[in-house]
Formats: sequence, structure tokens, C-alpha cells
Amino acid sequence: MKKKLYVVTLFTLSFLLSLFCGVKDVYAENYPFNGMIMADALGVHNAPNVLSNSQVTEIAFGTKVKVLGVQGTVYKIEYGSSIGYVAKSQVINVDASMSQGEGYNSYCDSLKNNGFPESYCPYLFYLHNRYPAWGFRAENTGVSLGEAAEKEKWLSALQTSNSNYYLNGTALEADYYYVNADVVKMFLDAKNGLFENLIFQYMDLESSKSIINDTAINAVATGNLANYKNDFKAAADKYGYNALHLLARSKQEGASNPRYRAVTGTYTTELNNDPSVTTSSTYEGNSLDGYYNFYNIGAYPLPSMNLGAIGRGLAYAAGFIGGTSYGRPWTTPQLAIAGGAEFLKEQYVSRGQNTLYYEKFNVGPNNTYSKYSHQYMTNIYAPIQEAKNIYSAYSKAGLLASNFVFLIPVYTDSGASNNGSSASDLSYNNNLKEIKVNDVLINGFDRDVTEYYYKAPFVSDDVNVTVVTEDPGATVSGAGVLKLVENRATAKIIVTAPSGTQKTYVVTVERETVIDEGGNSIVGPEIKVDNVINGMEVKTNGDIMFGFSPGTDVSFIINKANDQGAKAVINSANNDNKSSGKMNTLDKAIITGSRESKTYNIAVRGDIDGDGEISALDLLKCKKHILGVYKLEGAQFFAGDTSFDNEINALDLLKIKKHIIGSSKL
Repeated sequence: MKKKLYVVTLFTLSFLLSLFCGVKDVYAENYPFNGMIMADALGVHNAPNVLSNSQVTEIAFGTKVKVLGVQGTVYKIEYGSSIGYVAKSQVINVDASMSQGEGYNSYCDSLKNNGFPESYCPYLFYLHNRYPAWGFRAENTGVSLGEAAEKEKWLSALQTSNSNYYLNGTALEADYYYVNADVVKMFLDAKNGLFENLIFQYMDLESSKSIINDTAINAVATGNLANYKNDFKAAADKYGYNALHLLARSKQEGASNPRYRAVTGTYTTELNNDPSVTTSSTYEGNSLDGYYNFYNIGAYPLPSMNLGAIGRGLAYAAGFIGGTSYGRPWTTPQLAIAGGAEFLKEQYVSRGQNTLYYEKFNVGPNNTYSKYSHQYMTNIYAPIQEAKNIYSAYSKAGLLASNFVFLIPVYTDSGASNNGSSASDLSYNNNLKEIKVNDVLINGFDRDVTEYYYKAPFVSDDVNVTVVTEDPGATVSGAGVLKLVENRATAKIIVTAPSGTQKTYVVTVERETVIDEGGNSIVGPEIKVDNVINGMEVKTNGDIMFGFSPGTDVSFIINKANDQGAKAVINSANNDNKSSGKMNTLDKAIITGSRESKTYNIAVRGDIDGDGEISALDLLKCKKHILGVYKLEGAQFFAGDTSFDNEINALDLLKIKKHIIGSSKL
């Protein structure tokens, strides 16, 4: 998914830890005051004894609240029109950081002269007074917050149970969901990070490399990482940047846990000994035992190969994907720590993504990859958590007064002039995003795998191979219409990044043939998609395929197509292949015949929101459509039209309600 979900292992603080691990108070509090949530998704409770009272909701990082009072380690807050109780340690006093004392005007003028909007002045003046040696550099992104949030919303996941934040109702993994642009904007807005313990997400990872001591190292190198702290120090020295960054990244990935499978060297063995684990334990038949990946580089799921994120990351560590660069295969922890450090330095820090923030949000002015591409993680909270770990380490080590440089992004709608990117280098991104043969996606596509074999029952001698690049500015040669010669053709596809670097993908296409009674090879009969659909006994309306009962397995469509000599591929709303499991509304069915493919959006009766369950949320959406609050369209409309009469009315509402309470089934 990363694009990538799992270049990182997604991580959040538990609520209990948040009660006791906050920032030390450095000011007296006068109530009420304006506060800001600094947890990823902070639980709000209905009484001050939060350990014994139920959580009523969650509110995301960056949300502004009014703090009404305090009881021990708990704040009473007002959020919107509601009152609740939250962990004090996860709320920042914004008023206390809006200092405008003596010297404010002249300092603000100097900030504005160096590219900062005036809105940044109160925060930076407060930090400047506390840490005079700190340097702040404005980095003009050349884009607005609104544009960046829209681009990042399908690239950013948050662990939350608050459905108001969801971009869609389908969990990306476990309880992680893509979040809407409004939530993304709170994480993107640099002003929400201009606080003492959050600003280290903007720390320049190169200039800070010498600000280190053993106390700082020991503060981050906990658990399993304590065994390898000297290896991290050696890797940082060798490749010339901050050892705390390496440790904080590895800790964020889960490597402090000695049982985390990416660092045990026993991935295949452990999975095979646990019959409840269904994720593939091998990569194309190769064992993943004996390999290590301390930073989860290349770790994102490959659903089409039934391979989870950790498995894919270990296949990268083994060199099965992407070759032997960066000292692979990583057959020892030391090789993984050093090789991963080289990868981070070469691929991110040296390419203009030299802060934790830019590694997540590639919007900086000096990035060599195009904006919104080449982002290390999907977990939107990861850079903040890593920044907190680094801040805590520096605080314990007595190094906070050092000469840190912070590269702070400025957006066009926060007062900066829009001069565009000042990058002197062009993008190096020469990856493909997808390959299609006759408009059908190649299953199991992986941007780091460069050779593919595709076999299908073509009738025509012409086969069309099309591709999409990750970087819109990259150019492609070698794709297009191929002529089959002796039932085979090969496309050598060369992707050239704007910088001129190239990558070659090879796609071999072969026509599937049938052997007749005389032993002769013949091309099978023409298979038309419309005929296949008619033989499926399904309902269609334009590009909508509907009428499925809840719980219908995707194999229903796949088998119906196979029975007629055609092929069917089912993809989720996020374009992940589904070879088994129940169909959801907004899934897509790609039906391929001899000469053509057609794509249909699936509608499952009653599953209006596309999460695969018929629930009160679907009932509410149906009711709002009937009342005219908003309009259901496309597959969601056909999911709500349970009576197949081309309208959604009280009868459909009743049918959904009866299904939920179990008195009848859709």
C-alpha cells in the first residue's frame, strides 16, 4: 500500500503511558486556557476518573480545545460543544507559547525578513527566549496547506476509532484508517509543531549529527536496541548523520521488542509454528529466516502474493527484491543496521528529505523526488512520536541548549510568497506504479520487481501494454501495442526519471493456446465480456454490478468467469487484490475476455459505506438519503436500493433494519 503503509510498523502510545510520560510543566497555568492535543488520537472520557469511566470519543493531534481545569493528571476540556476529561500530559498550553514580551517586535521582524509569516512569530519567539542557540530556517513549500492535505489524504493513516476522521470506512490494517484532508491538515500545519517537545520533527538531521552523548543514546536504545547501541553509533559515524535518528526510527518500527519478527531472524519458522497465522511465510518459495530489517525498509504488504509487510521487508533485506545494494543480504543485525543507515542517508537525508517531517511529507523545497512521492511512512503520527523520543533523549542528556537548526515548512496560505520549489536537482524517481496488459492490471506488481510474465487467451495478434509512473514527470519508452510472434511478445520498458536516471522493466506476454485432438495448437474461441456477464446471473447497470447478498464471497464472480473461459479480478476500493473473502460495496470487478476487459463497481445489498458489514451507519446513510440530507450515488445508491426498484425509500430502510436486528436477511 505505501502507496506504503508499512515502510513503518504503525505505532501509538497507550493511554495509560500518556498519563505519566508528559512534558514537564515550565509555566503556571491559569484556567481556562487554549490548549492543543498532541497525541495521535487522544481518548476523551466522561468523568475525571478516566481509568474507570468509559471513553466517549477520540480527538486527533492538532485539535484545539479549551482547558477548563485540572484534577491530578487529568484535564477537564471543552471540545466543540462537549465537555470531557483527558490525560493532562497530552495537551499543550498554547497560550503559554504565544509570548510577546520585550524584544518581540524586532525578533518578529527578523523572522519575517527571513521568510516566516507573522503567524509563526509568537511560537518562535517563545522558543528563542528559552533556547537562544536554536536556529530556525523558513522553507517555502510553494504549495498551500489545502493542496498538500488533499494530496496526502490517501497517503496518510491514523490509528483511531473516531469514524468522523475516516476517509472511507475500510480499515487499512487493524484499526488504522486513511484520514480526511481536515485531519491531515492538522498534522501538516507547521505551527502545530512549534512547541518544545514537538519541534524536533523539523531538526536538520545532517547539521545535528555531532550533538550526541552516551546519555542521549541510552535514553533511546531501550529493550532489544540496547544490545546494538554501539552498532548504531558506528553506522551513524560511517554515514555522517544523527545516531538518535537511526535509533528513534528503529524504535518506532518496533525493533526495541526482542520478539519483533523483523529482527529475530526466525520469521518463516515462527509463522510455520503458529497455525493461526495465515500470512505467507516465504517469498516465491524462499525462506525468510536468517534476515534482519531494523528500519522496516521496503516493508509494505503485497496482498496479491499473500505477503505481509514484515515479510516483504525481509524479502528486501534478503535481496530477493531490489538486488544487493546497501550491503544486502542483511544476514546479521549489524549488516541490517549499517545497510539501513546507508539507505536512509542516500535515499532521504541526501535527497532533501533531511527532517523527520520531510520523510513523511515530501513537500520541501530541496527534494529531488517529486512532491508527495517517495515518502517513508504512511503512519501520519510517526514523525511526531520519533520527535518526542529525540527530544526526551536530548533533555535527559542535558543537550537542549545546543546549536540545533530547525527547517520549518511554510505554506502559501500561511503568508509566504509562492516562489515554487527552489530545488536544484530533479527527481530521481524512475519507478512504475502499475502495468496493464489489455487494460488488465498485472497481479502481484511490485515496483522493485522488474521482470513479469503474463499469459492470457488472446485472439488478436496485437497486445497493448500500458504503464503508469510514480512520478508524473518521468518518461517511458517500450510500452504500447506489441505484435505477437509465435504467440509471444516481450516489452522492454525503460522509465527515465526527470534527473535522467533509468530503470528497465521487462514484460513477457504469451498467448494461451488449446491443443486439439490432432495435437495441434489452436487459439481458443472468442470470449466476449458481455456474454460472460449474461452467464453470471448478476445484475448490472452501466458500470455497476449489484444485487449481491451480504457475505457473498469474491470467488462467486471469479468462478463464474472461469467457468466461461474468461478471467475475473476483484480489487478493493484501494486497488488491493482480493482473491478470497466477502465482497464489499465499492470493490471493483475486472472481467477479461479474449479481446477486451470491463471494470464494474460492486454494490452489496445494504452495505452502503463499503465496510462489508450491515450496521447502524448504513441505516443512517439510507435515512439521510431519503430525507435529502445528502445524495447516495453510484454503487452506494445500488447498495441502498435493496428492492431493485431504482429508488431508495422507506421499504429499503425497513429491509436494512430487519437485517441488522436479525428478523430477516437481505
